This record gives sequence, structure tokens and C-alpha cells, in this order.
Amino acid sequence: MKTLLFLGSIIFLISALFYFLTTPLLGFAKPGIVPIPVSSERLKNDVKVLCTTSKPRNYKNINALNEAAAYIFNEFRKNGLNPQEQKYTADGNEYKNIISTYGPLDAPRMIIGAHYDVCLDHAGADDNASGVAGLLEIGRLLDSLKPTLKYRVDLVAYTLEEPPYFRTANMGSAIHSKYIIENNIPFKAMICLEMIGYFSEKPKSQEYPVGILKTIYPSTGNFIAVVGRIGEKAWLRM
Repeated sequence: MKTLLFLGSIIFLISALFYFLTTPLLGFAKPGIVPIPVSSERLKNDVKVLCTTSKPRNYKNINALNEAAAYIFNEFRKNGLNPQEQKYTADGNEYKNIISTYGPLDAPRMIIGAHYDVCLDHAGADDNASGVAGLLEIGRLLDSLKPTLKYRVDLVAYTLEEPPYFRTANMGSAIHSKYIIENNIPFKAMICLEMIGYFSEKPKSQEYPVGILKTIYPSTGNFIAVVGRIGEKAWLRM
């Protein structure tokens, strides 16, 4: 049951996100709601593979990170999305983001990202194999459905998003955003898939970092949260 709930939450989010990407507002050539064929088996397999690397995929276990990166790269390549490695060095070690692209190459970008590293020695099924599974499934859907988009979609699997590199210039997302800014690459928005696999019907299963949030949001963790910065209300409501 827990596995079904886990997969169900991911499927719901991917369907909503894919519809968001292909609505007329973002330039989809053929408006209209169609069923999104998200595969629970593929999602389940992605999470399983990422959680069973030779060692936990943290910053110390570079071989395990490379195993995960190779899997992500190959899954993107299977779908003809021309993945690329963005390599960089942190404290003398080489790490890499995996970037895959769909849509008109000269158009402003919609960036969708998820990190594939984990904190400490955890398996990281929810944080963040679930996000990467969602990222890979979006890539498969882009390949199979072949929507005509107004914007270029960049699917990015980030590394080093967990301690000790969290909130530092060595985070994979920081390296990627620095590249985007320094090269004056136009982009429309960035969507981060983070811990999208958790689901619980247990009362008070949802916690918040600030107590007052409990008075606003549900206390049962059976929902998907879409979070943005102040001034991004229009994007969040789409």
C-alpha cells in the first residue's frame, strides 16, 4: 500500500506538471486536455535503481554518484534527448550535473531540475530518487508525445545539493545557474522536483519548519505542495 501511495503521488505531480508545460499559455500548438500516460512501473524502477547503487550516493562515494549519473544519462539518451555532462571540481573531486534538452534550441528555457545525491548514508528514496524519477518520466513523455513547445525545456539532474555542500557555490544547481547567468542565456522559469514521493494518510504526519504554518496548511501529508517566491503567484496558479 505504501508503495502504491508513493507512486500515486509522483504520477499525479508529473501529470499536472506535464499539462502545465504543454498548456496554450506556454505555447503548446494543440490546446486541449489529453490523458498523460505516466508509467508507475518506470517510476518504481527508477527509484529502485537509484537506491541500490554500490554505496549511498553521497559526496564521499563518488563512484556511487557516477553510477547514478550514468543511469540518468543513459535513460535520457534512450529517449533521444541528447544528454550532456556538466563537470566541475569541488575540493579536488570531480562531480557532474546531467542536462538533457527538448524543444527549440534558440528559445528561452524552462528549466526542470532534481538532485540525485543523498544526505549521509541514506538510500534516499524520497529525497531525492522520487524527484529524479519524475524528471526521467517527463523526458520519456516528451519523447513519446513530442509536443511542440514555445520554450526550450532543460531537464537537469543536479549533484551535491546535500551537506556539506548545501547552500554553497559547489551545489550542482549553483554551478548550473552560474553558467546560465554568465552566458546571458534567457530563461522563463525554473521548477524544482523535490521529495515528491512522500504520502501518508496518518493524522499529524505533516510537519512544518515554522509553527504558524500549521494553522494554514494540512496536518496530514497526503497532498502535493507547489511553492514559489513572493511575486510568483501567477506561475503557481497555472
